[in-house]
Amino acid sequence: MFVYRNRNTNDEVSYEARSPRLDHLLNWELTSQPDASSEPIGSKTKAGQVPEKPKQSDDKATWAAYIASTTDLSEAEAGDLTKAELIALADE
Repeated sequence: MFVYRNRNTNDEVSYEARSPRLDHLLNWELTSQPDASSEPIGSKTKAGQVPEKPKQSDDKATWAAYIASTTDLSEAEAGDLTKAELIALADE
């Protein structure tokens, strides 16, 4: 479980996967994450198969679908990210 804390309010939130949105906000810090021995996010799809990574020239919708299939983000959550953020998330 990934736990984030807001430095201004001390609020904490937990997610099954890293939050690209909170990772980019300066007032949120990652305070807890799964140990290093756990399987990295994005290495396999939810069904256990490794999907083919889209080309950088592919459209944002293709990248959002890829990220949704390789992380715990929904397609709607992935759609809220920019294409550059989706590509960066895929490269983690």
